[in-house]
Amino acid sequence: LGCAVQCDRKEEFIEQIKQMDITTQTAIVAHIQEITHNQENVFDLQWMELSEVTAEDLETLSRSMVFHLKRLLDDRDEYSEMIVDLTQDRDYLQMQQLLPSPVNCSSPDCPTGSPNGKLDKGEKQQHLAVDLADTK
Repeated sequence: LGCAVQCDRKEEFIEQIKQMDITTQTAIVAHIQEITHNQENVFDLQWMELSEVTAEDLETLSRSMVFHLKRLLDDRDEYSEMIVDLTQDRDYLQMQQLLPSPVNCSSPDCPTGSPNGKLDKGEKQQHLAVDLADTK
């Protein structure tokens, strides 16, 4: 949102926002203000246009860059974990839909791993975790 209202095409984005209902507009404005008014949410790239940067400014910029990079890495890790969890849940549910019901599971082709022939969620997650580790 901050980029949208601070970029060259900001008028286009603002017009699209104005076409939304008032509740949505209010929520978007609140988020834009949160982003633009809190300097921890903004990394100023204007320093790249400067011909000379003082040592003091360079130190401030470096600290800010490290802060933002750490935050990005933390966000990446958090979202990666969330993706893995959601993928495991999706795969588990898909597997449950494909497996025969325990009542009808008397053939030798039924999966094993639990008393009723189904893999339980913990076993499935362990299997997916091993696959993920192999992929990494």
